[in-house]
Amino acid sequence: MRHRDLEFSGSGKPKAELLAAFDQAIETAVATVSNQADHDWSAPYLAERTEIKDRFGMLLNCAAHAYHHVGQMIYLQRELLGKS
Repeated sequence: MRHRDLEFSGSGKPKAELLAAFDQAIETAVATVSNQADHDWSAPYLAERTEIKDRFGMLLNCAAHAYHHVGQMIYLQRELLGKS
């Protein structure tokens, strides 16, 4: 369950806590994908703030969004190490 509005207002969390939450999110995603049957992917998907209509579309959207954040992390790491 997301608390979207709080995701952008919270700050100052310890690194270990953030990494643990990230690991938990990955574990939840892997378990959820693993539990889907072939016919589940075309099932309707309803959520606020999206026009995505089925579960497969939402999976693709989430994967692309995660990849975007990976790119941000790589960029920040290179900037911090002076390797841009």
